[in-house]
Amino acid sequence: MSAEDSTAHIYDYLYHRTHFARCMYRNFAKTINRHTKGGRILELGCGVAYLSGILSADTTLDRYCMDFAYNMLKKAKTRCSQCVQADMEYLPYSDKSFDAVFVSSALHHFPYLENVVKETQRILKPNGHLFIQEPNDHHLHFTKPLAIMHECLRKLGVRQYPDVSKLEVKPSEHHAPLPIDMVVASLQNNGFSIVNQKYLYYSSYLFSVFDNRLVHWLSRIPDKYYVNKLHDGYLFMIIGRRQ
Repeated sequence: MSAEDSTAHIYDYLYHRTHFARCMYRNFAKTINRHTKGGRILELGCGVAYLSGILSADTTLDRYCMDFAYNMLKKAKTRCSQCVQADMEYLPYSDKSFDAVFVSSALHHFPYLENVVKETQRILKPNGHLFIQEPNDHHLHFTKPLAIMHECLRKLGVRQYPDVSKLEVKPSEHHAPLPIDMVVASLQNNGFSIVNQKYLYYSSYLFSVFDNRLVHWLSRIPDKYYVNKLHDGYLFMIIGRRQ
């Protein structure tokens, strides 16, 4: 909690400033909007609520946000008025009270995935959706064509984003990518059916260091090929439905 609070004032700059990051969040928001046409929706581990803030304004969603870091929530309230400080393993909401729940890159912070899944299942209404987007336990295959493209961009002098890793939160003992199979099994064992699961952003992640919108969009062209062939995206996304 202390580590997260210490970076709240620069969180947008750290994690949302690049073309890659903004595209990643926008696409996840579009997926949520596509499957959720109204009702109460909760973002778990919301941080500064960047994702809740970009959910389509023309929906009839009643948005709620929850995080355990106080300074994060102070910023989140500028984007989501209904914010609560709490632990994802002990959600302060009544049974069957939400139509959808979503969580982005936060589950890997918690040592007991089962507790979070059970609590989420409890607060979702029947047929309610759970949207998960998490860093994949990936092994990047920097193939020769991509390596050549990367080197050419550097030689051409395409501007690169500054390295701000020294400002990021240091990983905790529980901070590690979750295997997609583990998350799927946990959902299925706790009353969810899997609506969709897929890997995302292989090539575009490799080129995310370049501060150029055209480079970002061109780098997404090979994404589908690499993810389908290698099953190894930078992220995975799962949509579960409460039975």
